[in-house]
Formats: sequence, structure tokens, C-alpha cells
Amino acid sequence: MNLPDYIPDSLKLVSAEQSREIDQKTIQEFGISGFTLMEVAATGAADRIEQIVPHSSSGLYIAGKGNNGGDALALARILSQRRNHSVTIYMALGSADLSDDAQTNLDLLKKCSEAGSDIHIVNSSDPLPDPSGFDYVVDGLFGTGLSSDVRSPIDGIIERLNESGQTIFSMDIPSGLHGDSGKIMGSAVRADHTFVFGTMKTGLWCGEAATVRGDAQFVPLPFPKGFRNYRATLISEEIETYLPEITRTARHKYENGVVHLVAGSRGMTGAAIMAARAAWKHGAGAVFLYAPVDLLPLYEQTLPQVIKVPVGQSGHNLYREEHIETILSRMEQKPGVLLAGPGVGRDEQTVKMIRKLLDSYNGPAVVDADGLAAISPDHDRSPNSNRNRILTPHPGEAAHWFGLSSDDDALRMNNLEDFTKKSGYTILSKGNPTMLSSPDKGLYLTGYDTSPFSRAGFGDVLAGTISAYYGITGMKELSIISALLYGYRSQINHTSGTPFGPEHLL
Repeated sequence: MNLPDYIPDSLKLVSAEQSREIDQKTIQEFGISGFTLMEVAATGAADRIEQIVPHSSSGLYIAGKGNNGGDALALARILSQRRNHSVTIYMALGSADLSDDAQTNLDLLKKCSEAGSDIHIVNSSDPLPDPSGFDYVVDGLFGTGLSSDVRSPIDGIIERLNESGQTIFSMDIPSGLHGDSGKIMGSAVRADHTFVFGTMKTGLWCGEAATVRGDAQFVPLPFPKGFRNYRATLISEEIETYLPEITRTARHKYENGVVHLVAGSRGMTGAAIMAARAAWKHGAGAVFLYAPVDLLPLYEQTLPQVIKVPVGQSGHNLYREEHIETILSRMEQKPGVLLAGPGVGRDEQTVKMIRKLLDSYNGPAVVDADGLAAISPDHDRSPNSNRNRILTPHPGEAAHWFGLSSDDDALRMNNLEDFTKKSGYTILSKGNPTMLSSPDKGLYLTGYDTSPFSRAGFGDVLAGTISAYYGITGMKELSIISALLYGYRSQINHTSGTPFGPEHLL
């Protein structure tokens, strides 16, 4: 059981630089002209607009000087000829010094106009036509190359488009959105639909992109496979069709799917209970919960399906170094996945105990929540010895324990990738988007809103689910992706009107 070799291009996230390189190589080395690529892109966008906008509609096209503007110009020509659209093109940055392919498309539009098509070209020296007087608007101002804030008068144009109430189609990326970080560069077009050409841009799924991208629709371009590089993979409903189904096959309960749970302490037994229930619900053959003796009665009442292993003696309500021998002995007898951390607290003796436990145990492990305090960036373990270990920090933990703090999602990806390569750990970095970084399989980003997962208890349920899947499959990345998708399905199926909570995953 493994991750699929084939991932469609619509799920491969590409940086702005990678996108430009693929485009240039296709033109210069492979021999497909830029004009041809532009024509294919515009035709794909036209095919989708035809499903939304009626025949003989009127459109306002806002074009810049570069190839993003050229895409809009090509689209205007195609819809004017194929669907009898009345098109008005506003050359927001003027008509001089256009890219070669944009200039060619502007010349073709003028010829179509001379031949009687309802085409009007308005230069930047004239006022912007009132967007509310059209049936739809096409945004072709800026592409992925934007690197500074949008300035006057363009920010005013964008504001008028956003206030118009018209359906807005953006070409490749909403103008004003950074192609890598998803940051809004001063102001950005709020698109209803974004037609993404040839490569799925990383910035569409990071930062503030969800507030402006609308429905992102991938339009394939004939880029040769050998020229394609990508930055990350998108975790979405679409990827699930390519993943193997997680099904446990075993001759007995201690085969393929044993979870050993070091979790809970005085006042924080709920974390252990939720993690244990999640591991059991998601197919673990056996769940062992190591319970400091004073907590055992509570677990006996609430977790009948879980095997409780008492550790320590009367008066023990948190983990101590003296408990390690009992835990290691049971794990040696019944090998499986160790889940350490939910609700254990940060008492000094508990941190020492977990650090020593992780040093003594070389099997697969998931380290979550307070257990992360036992992991330090300079911990004396080789990257190779950490390759079967998953860390699951939320943003605060990532910043505090590993220095992985950044509000810029592009930088966050870089930092995660560097950390996993140097340390050997696989990291599930919670947040919105949630990111998975693996030294073996690279980067993954969630393509849906994960903010509902930021409530207390979700991390415990997620860790338990990942641990069960990891025990069944032996695959870190598949286990994490499947757990995240399960959370997403549970979220969209939750229709009671009450806030979505961890109980909906159990």
C-alpha cells in the first residue's frame, strides 16, 4: 500500500518561477509558440464561460500589458466570434509596449471589429466603463509575476470591479494576489471563477487566496511532461480517487494496527480518551493506553474497548521515568505505533520520561501536543533514525519548539521542507492551510478550509486517527492524508447548524 505514482496536474502546485520556466521551455525548447499556448488557454476558458454566461452577452475585459492581458484579449475574440458576445476591452495600462502575443491578439481584435464584430477598445486615458452595465467582467490585469503592491490608479479599478456585483472571471490568478504566498498585494480582484492555465499556482491555496479566488478551474495546456516540476501536492476530494483504500487485513487483533498510547494526566484525561476512541474507531486492532495508576478508574469507565495498562503506583497521576520499563516491555511483546503526547502535560519528569522513551524505542511513532516538548531541533538523532516518526504541531508549537513560525505561507513551506530534510521527521503542520512535509514524499497542502479544526480536541482525534492508519498501512504520508480527508468529509457532512467539533469525528 503506497501513495499513487500518478497525480493529475490539477493537484500539482507550482511556484510562479516554476510556472514561468515550464512555459518558457515549452516555447523555446519544445517549439509550441506562446501564441498557441495563449489560444489553448483562452479556448479552455471560453468553454467554461459558455456554461455560465448566455449567448449574446456583454462582457467588460480589463487587460494589462503582459500575457495575462493577452489571455483576456484572446478570450474576448473567441467569445465575440463563437458566441456573439459584445465585448469591451479596457486597456488599463495603455496599449503601448504590450507583450508580443498580447499585441498580436489586440491586432486580431481590431480586425474582427473592422469586419463588423461588436468589439470596443478603450484606452487607459479614458474612464473605466461602468462594470455594472455589462453581464460579466474578465480580469486580465496581472499574472503570477506581481511582486509589489498594486498602486493607483489600478487599485481604484480593482475596487470598482469588486463593488460592481458582476460575475468576475480571472485569468490564471486574481490580479493582486501573490502567486506563491497567496498574499493580497494591497488590493486584489475578488473573482467568482479563476481559470488556472497549465499549472496550478501555489498561491491560490495559501494566505488570503480563499477570499478572492472563487471557483478555481484548471485548464490544461500542452506542456511536455519532462518540463514539469512542482512545489507541492494539493490535498482535496480529487486526490482521494487516486489513494488506495485503507483496509486492515489481519489474522488476529495484534497484527497490522496496534496503537500504544502514552496520553493523559491529571486534569487532561479527555485528550487520552479522544485519541484512544479515534484510534479504535479507525480500525486499530488493539489500542493500549498506559495509565498512571490514579487515572485508571476513569479510563475503566469510559474506554471499555481499550486495553488499559497501569503504570506506577498509588499517587501517580502523570508519567514518570520509572514507567518506561513497563511501556517498552509491552511494546516489545505487541509491536505497533507509539502515540505520545495528547494531554500528558509539561511536567519536567514527564518530558524527561517521553524523551527517554523515544530514545529507547526505534519503532514508528506519532508525537503530538505536549509530547513535542521532548523533541528538540538539536536532539542527537540522525535524520535516518527519525524517518518513521511523525510530529504534529499546531502553529504555536511549531514556532515554540522548532522555530517554524511564519505568516507567509511560501516561507512556511520553505522552512518546513528544510526542517524535515535536516531532521528526517515527517511533520504535519496544522493551520489553514494545513501542510504536510515529508523527507521522502515532499510537501502537501490542504485545498479546503481547515479553520473548523482549530477547536480543542481536534488534534487528539486527528493524532489517534493517524496512528491507527499508520499501524495498518505502515505509510506515514498516506495515513496523514487519509486522516485529513476524513476530517474534511465529516465537516461537509455536518449539517446540524451547531459548531463543528471533535465529537463529529468519533
